[in-house]
Amino acid sequence: MKLYLDPNGWVIHVLNFDPRQPSEEELDYLRTLPFTNVLVVMHDLPVLTAQEYQDFCRRVYVRVQNDNPTKDKRFLPGSNREVMRVTGRLDEEGEMIGLFGMPEFLPWHCNQPAMPLDQRPDCLTLYSVEGSAGSITAYSNSSRALRDLRQSQHAPPGLLENLDRIEVFYNYSVDLDRLSDSNQDYEGPSGKNTLVVKNKAGIPAILLSNLVTKSFWINDQELNEQIYKTWLDYLCKFLTQKKYVYAHRWRDNEMTFNCQVSGQHARLPFARIEQRLLWRVMGVVTPFDGALRTDFPLYNP
Repeated sequence: MKLYLDPNGWVIHVLNFDPRQPSEEELDYLRTLPFTNVLVVMHDLPVLTAQEYQDFCRRVYVRVQNDNPTKDKRFLPGSNREVMRVTGRLDEEGEMIGLFGMPEFLPWHCNQPAMPLDQRPDCLTLYSVEGSAGSITAYSNSSRALRDLRQSQHAPPGLLENLDRIEVFYNYSVDLDRLSDSNQDYEGPSGKNTLVVKNKAGIPAILLSNLVTKSFWINDQELNEQIYKTWLDYLCKFLTQKKYVYAHRWRDNEMTFNCQVSGQHARLPFARIEQRLLWRVMGVVTPFDGALRTDFPLYNP
């Protein structure tokens, strides 16, 4: 395994790695770097079978934890509902076999933001199986954004003074095929989490899922709608500025590990979504003391 630091100063790139035969040192990197650096991208991997991918994820994580109680057909058969498909493909009956199969823009979100942090899977792993060339997933770094946000001179009145007191309420139903109002086949968990949190490395970040946020609260009091919308609009735009975003241009046989506390992700429009197939696993790691790692050579593809 060779590790490189992206020129943006936070994304880690991995070359010369075989997930079928990882060493303990390599596994330790993969348990920590997604939390210290938000995103790890593995390039030029060998072709993996579904079983090899699942076995690898089980070795990385303390626990593989499916976070999505949706219909069985979205999961790989025989995977014990641990490996989910992300695709626009249809089965013989015309039903989609994966998540988010629309070709349009998939808005910024993180997975299950309403779940209590001590019950929520920490990390999202995606593996590009086929048809992924030309598809782009954008990842944000809300830890770096939080650092700058505290010094912002343009935040709306009251936001920065209350930043560490805000709770975000999530309550949503969604069509996992198209994000439309019809056929809402998934009820997400409802609940609150604080806006400012710490991830498994103890690093502060902003936990926000733009797609499913419903209201802001302070001291068990819901903020009025005008303040909520003003603050939310500012945060959504601030957190997804280009300087906090890495756009990954997929090729087949790549893998990403992404902390689901320290940022969001979005998929740009992709017309060939029915040809694209990713496998998706969520997992949990043990807490540790960590900090941003910059002690690797710069990535120069």
